[in-house]
Amino acid sequence: MRLLITLVVVAVLSWALARPLRSHSMLFYLAAVALAGAGAYLTIAPPAVLPLREVAFVVQKGYVAFALFAVVMMMGVLDKRSAVRRRLQPVRAQLSLLGTILIAGHIGFYAVVYLEILGSVGASNPFAVAGFTSAVALVVLLVPLAVTSIDVVRRRLGAMPWKRLQRLAYPFFALILVHAGCYLAKPVLGGSADASLNLAVYALLLATYGVLRVRRALADRRASEPAASEDSTSGAEPLLELLESEYAAIA
Repeated sequence: MRLLITLVVVAVLSWALARPLRSHSMLFYLAAVALAGAGAYLTIAPPAVLPLREVAFVVQKGYVAFALFAVVMMMGVLDKRSAVRRRLQPVRAQLSLLGTILIAGHIGFYAVVYLEILGSVGASNPFAVAGFTSAVALVVLLVPLAVTSIDVVRRRLGAMPWKRLQRLAYPFFALILVHAGCYLAKPVLGGSADASLNLAVYALLLATYGVLRVRRALADRRASEPAASEDSTSGAEPLLELLESEYAAIA
């Protein structure tokens, strides 16, 4: 239930704070660094105040970072005319960087935990091995995605190379489900209702994204066909213009 609530709260805050986030990005980045640090500290030394413990839990478990990544991914498949996309599209890069900062705290904290588990059980726990392997793969994919979300890097890279690198977001998002499934598998098999709900939320969200991604690709292809038929000698231009317009929307 915490994951579902976090997704809703982060989506609402992303909408409400879109304009100040675009105008004062650095303040939000510093706040994210402080939040990541507080999440780690309050996990080690749980406070007596219940709301603080809950906030620390959802931050340190990576729920807030995942919710930010989910908002970023969904912006890429919504209709360009939708009010949600028009409001949040300009801050996709900022939301992505906020998610990266928060997930860095999660990675740093749980890397030690995973190494301790692997050191004690070795390959006898396939879920731990698969969870650690998928985590390493996620970090490898996250680095170029995060770097190319920085304004200066994105502008110097150019539209087409940026678009190609951003395709790494697809396996990245899918690997999140693999990683989540690895650490949720044991409690799910043990009958935990909360773990089962969390796994269902991850799976439903990623399945919804997959369906919308295919729908958006088909819509873009249909939109490009009339232009392509008018000038068959420049068939690549509609696609290039589409990529450049999407790049310009977040640049």
